[in-house]
Order: sequence, then C-alpha cells, then structure tokens
Amino acid sequence: MKFNKFLGIESLPEQTKMIIRKFLTILVLNSLLLSLSNTFYILNAIDKLGFTQAATITTVMLSIQLIFDYPSGSLGDYIGQKWVMTFAYANYGVAFFLLSIAETFPIFFLIAIFNGLGNAQASGTIETWLDSNYKKTIGESDTERKIYGFMRDRVGLSTNISLASSFMIGGMLASVFSRQLVFFLQFFLIAFLIIYALKNLNNVESDNDFTEDSNSPKRTYFQYLKGGIRFLFSSKATLLFIFGLAIYQVTWIIWFNLILFPLYFGYTGSDFGTSLIRTIIFLLEVPARFYVANWSKRFKNEQFPIFLFLHLLIFFPAYLILFSLLPPQNNFNLIGFLVVIFIMNISNSFIIRIGHILRDRIIIDLVPSEVRNSVYSLIPTLISIFSIPLLQIAGLLIDHSGLIAGIVFVFGICITGSFILFISLKLKTFTKGMKDKKPDITEIITGG
Repeated sequence: MKFNKFLGIESLPEQTKMIIRKFLTILVLNSLLLSLSNTFYILNAIDKLGFTQAATITTVMLSIQLIFDYPSGSLGDYIGQKWVMTFAYANYGVAFFLLSIAETFPIFFLIAIFNGLGNAQASGTIETWLDSNYKKTIGESDTERKIYGFMRDRVGLSTNISLASSFMIGGMLASVFSRQLVFFLQFFLIAFLIIYALKNLNNVESDNDFTEDSNSPKRTYFQYLKGGIRFLFSSKATLLFIFGLAIYQVTWIIWFNLILFPLYFGYTGSDFGTSLIRTIIFLLEVPARFYVANWSKRFKNEQFPIFLFLHLLIFFPAYLILFSLLPPQNNFNLIGFLVVIFIMNISNSFIIRIGHILRDRIIIDLVPSEVRNSVYSLIPTLISIFSIPLLQIAGLLIDHSGLIAGIVFVFGICITGSFILFISLKLKTFTKGMKDKKPDITEIITGG
C-alpha cells in the first residue's frame, strides 16, 4: 500500500499500522482546524493590547497551563487520553468563541485561562497515546526505533502540508472578511475534533500491559501523579535531559508568541502576507523532509545536541544580520520576504528536523509507558515555570529596545538549554541499554 510505504511502516504489524494511521489523521485534523487563526492570533492581541499586555496574557495562559498541565497528564495515564483530549477541545472551543468578540483586556484574560486549560490537557496527550500503543504492538519489529523516527518525520511532513493550507485559508478569510469570523468558524469546527477523539483514541489491549498483583489495591490517581515526579529524579542524566528540553523549548515559546509574527508582518505588511510567507515556508519544507527522514537513519541518538547547536548558530545570527541591514517596516519588502524564507528553510527544514527525529527516538524508550502522559505533561509544566518570568522580561525588552534585543535574549536561552542537553547525554547514553536497565516502574508509581 502506497500510504504505508510513504510512512515507511510496511514491515510493521497491522495493529501498529492502524494506530499510526489514526495518529496521522488526528494531527492533520488538528493542523487544519485549530490553525486557521494561528498566524494572526498574537497579532490580534498585540494590536489591541500592545507588546507588554500581550506578554502578560501569554503569561496568564502559561500560568494556568503550569497549574493544570501535570495533573492533566496524570489524569490521562489514569482515565485514558481520549477523555483528556475531549476536555482540551472543549476549552479551545470556548476560547475561540470569546476571541470572536474580544476587545478588552478582561476578555483576553478569560481567553488566556481557557487556552491554558486546553493546552494543559492537550500537551503530550496524543503523543502519549501513540508511543504507548506503539510499544505495546510493535514487538521486535523496530528495536532501534529507526522506523519510528522515519514515520514521525513523515507524519510531520503531512501536517506541514495541512498547516500551510490552514494558514492560507485562514489568512484569506481574515483579509476578505475579518479575524473575528475565522475565530467564530473555529468555534463550530471543534465539534469534529471531539467526535474523532472519542471514537478513535482508545488504547490497545496487550498481553504485555503492565498489570498489578490481584491482591494489591488498585493504584490511585495520586500514585500516578507522584510517579512522573519520581521518574524525573530517577537519575541525574534524566533530570538534566528533561530540564534541558524544557529550557530549550522556552526559546520557541518566546519566539512564537512575541517575535515570529511581528517579524513576518514587518516584511509583508498584512495578515494575508503573513499567512502567505508561512504557507510558502511550510510548503518548501515538504520536499526537504522526504530526504531528511532517510538521512536521520545515519545518525546516532546521542548526536542530538550537535544538531541543536548547528541550528542556533545559523538561525539567530542570520536574523540579527537581517534586522541590522534591513529593519522591518510593516510594509512588503521583497528582499526581506525572500531572506526570511531562505533562513527558515535552511535552518528548520534540514538541521533541526534531524535533531527532532533523534530526540523522539530517545524519548520513546526513555519514558516508561505507565507514566508517559505524566512525564509528557511534566515537560510543558517546566516550560511554563521558566517561561512565565522570561516572557515578561522579553516583552519589556522588545517594547523598550526593539525586536533585536528580543532575539539576543532568546539566543542566550537557546544556548543554555542546548548545553544542558549536551551534558545530560555525556552523563548517560540513553540509546544503549535502555531496555535492559530502567527504573523499576512499580517503585516509580507507588513510591515503594
């Protein structure tokens, strides 16, 4: 079947193929339906509130996510991912409705609360469902996880195409009608995601499932809640790896929420132009990713930080040079337009993609399935802890000193996170012996 060949999963068990097809479908639906307003969501807040208050709104969202993210992950381990994703979609639906009427800070404050709740429930949930069921059904078909890494990148390629379509459609609707109409449309489209999640995100039953002694009491939600924390501190290398991932990701939280879209708008001058540049960037990634997935098989998992360093040493200096020589003026500038596309595709389509594939190959075996949703939600919780103060600092820096100061600031954060990841992999090679030597899962969950 050509579809299976595209994903590189022809040799996998049929049950595993079914899981992967459902995973791909829900990610494509998410990309199409949730991203229609993604390009101008933060521009809408900046236009109505300014950079400082937009940063405050983002901080509120992250604070709510911080409070509820880890408990939501543990809830996913306890009751199943489909219910948690349903709650997430419901919160997004309320947020989209409020966005369609938002004009003042209090309404944006409420939007931040509902988006924070949605993000808390959604973070790591679909990935947990995939990884846990993949490990249940795969047997010995992919012991080095190279098929898994290849498949994840091909899924990413598919979501790139759907994202590009969504950005373009959303940008056109916003330009022809209004941003508010797009927000209201998304409020109705949420229903399709809720129906799909309830029908398809069921866990596979397996003889290899973790089982409890029949004489022991059923493990409670609070034992799962503690399990993720215990795993975090199960070794120094694990602690540094997860902390490094969180700090590294703070870079992109600040970049996405405060820098990226003003940057696009600065060289295009319109919502449509901003959507167009994003669409072109995502579509140009498609042919590159056909090759990247194959190239990734040549690299070892412990080379992951090398690609992070290569990426940051190209990405940030390139933008600093561009901003210095050709400052954005919120008008269409062909040179700036083309240079931005070039920077994004050279750095993001090749270098960082290989790094992300290696990261995913590490994490699927590093994290025990029994506390996977807890751990996958713990990482965004740590991201929120670090992001809340740093976003405020970045917002003030940009308001007072411009986007160049913001880029320098996130450059420093990115270097810090990458260095911690490098140290963690020096302390322990996660790719060797993971299946032979893991923390005892009974002790992790029960504290025994």
